[in-house]
Formats: sequence, C-alpha cells, structure tokens
Amino acid sequence: MIRKDKRIMKDGTAKTYIRVVEGYRPAPGKPPKQRTLKSFGYLEDQEDPEAFMRE
Repeated sequence: MIRKDKRIMKDGTAKTYIRVVEGYRPAPGKPPKQRTLKSFGYLEDQEDPEAFMRE
C-alpha cells in the first residue's frame, strides 16, 4: 500500500511524505502494524511530482 503522510515543516509549509508499506500482525491477538518497504521522500522534492504519482 502507498502511504502519504502530511508533515508540517518548521517554516509552516506542508509537505507530503511518500512510502510503500505492508501490514502485518506481529503475533496472534496483537494489533496489526505497518513496516516500511520503500521510502521515496517528499513528493514536493521530486523532479515532476505529477509524473511520479502516476508511476
């Protein structure tokens, strides 16, 4: 699953952090967790954010 998290920077601007995560259950009866498989960084820092999200 692709996870998008909004983060507020110190200067007050908002950036979107993109990563691919998978859900798993650590043990029977425990609540599910997510682990990061690949981190892409901030969407606004990509060369072409629109083309990046289409891929």
